[in-house]
Amino acid sequence: MYRAMDLTYRAIEPLKLDYPKQKPVVPKEVYEARKARLMERLAKEGIDAVVIYADREHYANFKYYTGVDPRFEESLLVIHSDGRTFLALGNECFALVDTSAIRATGVFCQCFSLPNQPMDAFISLEKVLRDCGIAQGMRIGLIDWKLL
Repeated sequence: MYRAMDLTYRAIEPLKLDYPKQKPVVPKEVYEARKARLMERLAKEGIDAVVIYADREHYANFKYYTGVDPRFEESLLVIHSDGRTFLALGNECFALVDTSAIRATGVFCQCFSLPNQPMDAFISLEKVLRDCGIAQGMRIGLIDWKLL
């Protein structure tokens, strides 16, 4: 057992840290390859599309496929086995469609917006899903979820 009086203290030189000169960026090809692998899996399992849910705490899968972090709102990423891809986003995140690393169609979904946000273009979640290509009789995979 050591006692404080048994310790010797001395000054040391601070570490010299070198910081990156550029922000690391995952190449778009990596995202495209991830999507391609997912589409292969969908085809193998006989699944027509996968719906990936995201919110502030549950965004990792969404970001893994798109590079998009839907900061404050709920969001859906829908990837079909034929490659069609949709991002359903609310008021604050809708502009993020343009930042997606994979090509995707934006679907405006105000019901995902934060409280007290405008709801003047409100569309039901059912219609949003239809606009994302989801139809009755399809076999759908689900990644993450939350009770709405």
